[in-house]
Amino acid sequence: MSDKKYAEIESIFAAIDHIKQEHGLSEDEDWSVGEGPDEYVKLNKDFEIADEKRLIATFREFGLHDLADMLLTNRAEYDRLRERGRRSVHHAEEEACALLDLVKRYAEEARKAASAGAYLAAVTSLGAGVEGLLLNRCLRSRTKAKRIVEKLSRRLKPHYIDDPSSWTFETLIDVCLKAGWLPSISTSIAIYNSASLANHLRLMRNYVHPGRCVRKIPGLKLIDAIMKPQRQFT
Repeated sequence: MSDKKYAEIESIFAAIDHIKQEHGLSEDEDWSVGEGPDEYVKLNKDFEIADEKRLIATFREFGLHDLADMLLTNRAEYDRLRERGRRSVHHAEEEACALLDLVKRYAEEARKAASAGAYLAAVTSLGAGVEGLLLNRCLRSRTKAKRIVEKLSRRLKPHYIDDPSSWTFETLIDVCLKAGWLPSISTSIAIYNSASLANHLRLMRNYVHPGRCVRKIPGLKLIDAIMKPQRQFT
């Protein structure tokens, strides 16, 4: 578009420039959205339609048919995902919002896997989701998290203290526990230690590594017993 390769769009631009000149506007001036002469408003709508057609054609040219179909049939979801991508690129301070979107995706994947009986996959996704939540909490209070992580043991202290995204799952759990961000969970049955539950999930998730699984479990037939959720936790 910047190289003026699309004739139909260039004709719209030319018509818009002509109307602006007639009304005394310079090249870099425009009316606010929804304002201006009727023909100017119509031309802007024509541009949006032409621009979208070219975008869809570009998606299909590169084999991104899922995006093209989404834009045509589910514009609300397309706009939501596009905004999420825009934030991740242009608004680094909004990384927490993008992270929470990712956590929701992990949680949904875990539910789908568990409902299909794929418990190893469910534990892997659920562990990633919990790790994302702990990371998000540390990102929201970087100063406090950094102050705590500096006092951890050598084994848990990360190499990059200023970057919570580089911390291990175990380090995130310990920092959040010491910061008071992992309170106990009370139910009608019992009171559960959040940090212990998180660490248990972390250990289960680690069995996704074949070498670790073989070393730690005497017989692969025990994997199903470990991964299968108990009735009281379902």
